[in-house]
Amino acid sequence: MEFRELSCYGQQHYKTPHLDQLARNGVRFTQAYTGAPSCAPSRGTLLTSLHTGHGPIRANGSARGQEPLSKEDITIAEVLKSAGYATCMAGKWGLGEYESYEGFPENQGFDVAFGFYSQVRAHTYFPDYLESNGEKIPIPQNAGFDMAREYSLKNEYDENGDLILNELKNPKEAVYSVDEIEKVAMKFIRDNRDNPFFLYFPTQLPHFPPIIPNLGEMQYLTDIPLYEREKAAMTIRLDHFVGKLVAELRSLGIYENTMIFFSVDNGMREIDPSAFEINGPFTGGKYSILEGGIRVPFFVSWEGKIRPNVISQPVWLLDFFPTAAKLAGATYTHKIDGVDLWPLLGGDPRDFKPAPYMYWNSLWEQSVRMGPWFGYRKSLDDPLLLYLPEEDACGERNLAAIFPEVTKSIETIMDTAYTPHPWFLMPNETLEDGQKKIERARKEGLIIPRTMPNGLDEFHPSSPFRKQR
Repeated sequence: MEFRELSCYGQQHYKTPHLDQLARNGVRFTQAYTGAPSCAPSRGTLLTSLHTGHGPIRANGSARGQEPLSKEDITIAEVLKSAGYATCMAGKWGLGEYESYEGFPENQGFDVAFGFYSQVRAHTYFPDYLESNGEKIPIPQNAGFDMAREYSLKNEYDENGDLILNELKNPKEAVYSVDEIEKVAMKFIRDNRDNPFFLYFPTQLPHFPPIIPNLGEMQYLTDIPLYEREKAAMTIRLDHFVGKLVAELRSLGIYENTMIFFSVDNGMREIDPSAFEINGPFTGGKYSILEGGIRVPFFVSWEGKIRPNVISQPVWLLDFFPTAAKLAGATYTHKIDGVDLWPLLGGDPRDFKPAPYMYWNSLWEQSVRMGPWFGYRKSLDDPLLLYLPEEDACGERNLAAIFPEVTKSIETIMDTAYTPHPWFLMPNETLEDGQKKIERARKEGLIIPRTMPNGLDEFHPSSPFRKQR
């Protein structure tokens, strides 16, 4: 999801009223960042509050394959569970393949885990099975679903906007994974209405490749490419579910005692982002650590407890971990990279202590947000570019020569913010170093097979490791 896919962040071609209402009732951040520019590392940073310089998941793929969390990694679910919270993950886990059992969500603090464990399998919205606490739940109704067609962006819809699935034996019985995941999320809330609970809802919507049972209002905008209309319809569908979820919380009498965080895992990945003007003024997109790949919508709502506000203070999703732990009365002793946001949400803003810096890397590229400054360098051999995002959202004016002391400070952070990793490629390493890691993984029998959606070969590379294998 991109920065301006929600109307509360400036989308003017369609409305997201339920999410907008939550944003109006709470604190909306205008300079919020994700922890990484792609799925797996972003989710890893959210759950562990460790940035990609020394966290457990540093890219979508490693020399071993789809890298899982390990038993030593501490997630916010484990911390909240230790404080008496029931925990649920419903959606796309994306932190390890089905074969990497150690990384399963039920082994990382979640009492209930349902959806997709593999991030690539989550690309299919009509899967042949879903996972539930380590068990495969077959969905025979979806046998024969054409994933290759979906990747080629050639879905078809009838005159009523309904998806055509002629390859299925009985298209009317097709099971849309989003429906099943939403059912589990709602059931978890109902089952735990009398208990403190943590629901982590990493929905597929509106991830590539786009597909939805009905286009709704988007069926009429025929001058817009179908792919863009599908994605917009998926965003609207997410908004409708948020409305249902809030209504359920109200009906159970627990809405006023429930804190809702909303954000997304990375920035733009579009064929034609101009269609709905969704990326805002930013440069870069998914896999990029420029603003367009890591600037995201983020708001927190807790009616009666949080003062409605719009805040320009730079924050990132790693701040969720310490904020949730503090409010739950949970404790942890290890060092993390996020900071407690409660002073900005419902406490005294004067007590807020921002992180000294925010760090990102994508292979050899590195970027840092330090106070008002944003620094970027393409590699260790390239000069650092320095911007002021608040006045230069497009990153058009390099101020490095004018502010050499700031430039030097950010270069120092870039040089020291990452630690070695046995399987991920670091900014100071080469492709040859990566090949050595692959060879060592093969020699030690540590390659993790990649689980692909039904009907798909492995043609969706996500890292240089894929290209070398």
